[in-house]
Amino acid sequence: MIPFDLFWLIFSLTWFSVALDTFIFTSILSLPFVLIGLFLTFGRMIVDMIRRKRTIYGVTDKRNIILRGASEQILITLDMKAIRSVTFGERKDGYGFVFFNEPGRTNNLGVAAAPSSNASDITYH
Repeated sequence: MIPFDLFWLIFSLTWFSVALDTFIFTSILSLPFVLIGLFLTFGRMIVDMIRRKRTIYGVTDKRNIILRGASEQILITLDMKAIRSVTFGERKDGYGFVFFNEPGRTNNLGVAAAPSSNASDITYH
């Protein structure tokens, strides 16, 4: 995805710079493409960072609860009885991950956490 993003940004910036020398209307027309290129290259990462900072996790003996959202709130609950498998690991630096695999899901729901286990250090996958 990133090579296409960079191609889009470089192409739109080139178009904008060439258009500045020729017609003002063409340069104004190219501005939305430059903004899209900037969002594709950098904005997605910023939005993802904000979403991860606003994600809260809760684990009980009956369910796992994930509340996430930057602009809207999304609540995900996983019943412990419905989880087929739990995979976890920890690196030497204390960072780790936990993946929950439910029946009927094609992808795993996972949590990656730092040693301090602060909510801001936990990421959603």
